[in-house]
Amino acid sequence: MLLFIFSPLIVCGDLNVYRQKLFCYITFSLEILSIISILLLITGLGSGGGVVSGPYNHSMVAVPFFSITTLHFISDYQLKKRKIIILAALNSLFFTIYSASRISIFGLIFSIVIYYLFFYRKSIPKAIGISILLILILILILYVSRMLFPSMFINIDKKMNSRTFYDSRRYYLINQRIYEYKNSPIIGVGFGNTLFEETLNSHDGRVEPGSSWLFILSSIGTLGFISFLFIYIKSFYLCLKETNVYDSSLLISILTFYGVHMCMEGYILASGNPLTIYFWLLISQIYSQQQNLKKQCRINQNCNTLIYD
Repeated sequence: MLLFIFSPLIVCGDLNVYRQKLFCYITFSLEILSIISILLLITGLGSGGGVVSGPYNHSMVAVPFFSITTLHFISDYQLKKRKIIILAALNSLFFTIYSASRISIFGLIFSIVIYYLFFYRKSIPKAIGISILLILILILILYVSRMLFPSMFINIDKKMNSRTFYDSRRYYLINQRIYEYKNSPIIGVGFGNTLFEETLNSHDGRVEPGSSWLFILSSIGTLGFISFLFIYIKSFYLCLKETNVYDSSLLISILTFYGVHMCMEGYILASGNPLTIYFWLLISQIYSQQQNLKKQCRINQNCNTLIYD
């Protein structure tokens, strides 16, 4: 049902318009939630789980969306050139750093670099120069923030000092996924299935994947992985064909973030996960451009700027 509703599995004009508008409204809502998160942090009203959750139920959902809204705000600033948008982007960036999620921080920085490389792709030297300058600025921001606000990095220090990657549960889960893939490399061990009962949630029977990419390999095998990879890679190709540089750069950067983030988080086959829904809506936006059905809204001009106009 998830793929039928949110992905471009069914090509239909009305359904594509529905997905486009839904993507607009969800993006607008994510931006609002990102902005009010600072108020919840100051007042201490955020009640979700994890390090920092804001209005979300857990930081594992909140932090990737903070990173995604950072990309949206950066893209919107390129379009609108309003200084208030910089503050909104810094707000989302702050929560990404404060969360101490290393994969989200790395994925966001890498995605921002990719965004500017594609935004200025007609001038490669300028794109490379801006990307290098941006990396230096981000490093400077992190360094100054660590000096002025050391409490922001306490959670990162705890993670770095408590244990190595090889001692972590994620390393244990990754080894399980590799073992399952080797056990059934062609078709996998089955959708939502595992050969290790200890990784099943005792309350609802859900599997703890550890990595989206490896979970795709282990659960639906090489055939399923190739199918998913084809959809993912083709999305980049379709973005490059998009003439609107604001849309294409934004979509590519979000796709890049998902690709990096899924290396260490296993939500891509979780039908009820908001990150999964947003991912397939993102894919549907890209594919609808190819079908010339994307007539009623532009991602930057009507989605990302609703909050300012």
